[in-house]
Amino acid sequence: MDNNVVMGVTEALVHKGVAVLRFNFRGVGGSQGVHDKGIGEVQDGAAALSFLSLCPGVDGSRLGVAGYSFGARIALAVAQGSGVKALCLIGASPRSITDTSMFQIAVPKLLISGDRDGFAPSQELDRMFEGLTGPKEKAWVAGSDHFFGGYEEVVGRLASEFFAREL
Repeated sequence: MDNNVVMGVTEALVHKGVAVLRFNFRGVGGSQGVHDKGIGEVQDGAAALSFLSLCPGVDGSRLGVAGYSFGARIALAVAQGSGVKALCLIGASPRSITDTSMFQIAVPKLLISGDRDGFAPSQELDRMFEGLTGPKEKAWVAGSDHFFGGYEEVVGRLASEFFAREL
């Protein structure tokens, strides 16, 4: 929740007037529970999305989901059948996504990756991107690795411009 990438995206979205809900998955930080290998974390994400949709001042018909690294895989799963209008996957690792049927969600998608990401080589990301149903776009952050150190503003700008346009 307090990761540099999550904070960079949050700050950029808030600056554009977009409501944001950051949360920790079970067993992370002060959250109760234990890591559930992606199963319970999808439930956590769905609950957070449901909560956000009911918050005063939030238009529940115009929700987007973003996730970074492990959170990108969870965001993709949460978006399935949830009614979200846009999806941003940051630092997604194609190796961690075994259910490629999730690629068929037909909402606008943005895939952001560092061009030096050792967890997600560009060839694997290109194959993943090709498998995604459109509309879709990708953005490579030149010089960045998986952790986007020093590139938080770039990632935040890319994500916030995408959501401002699509939502």
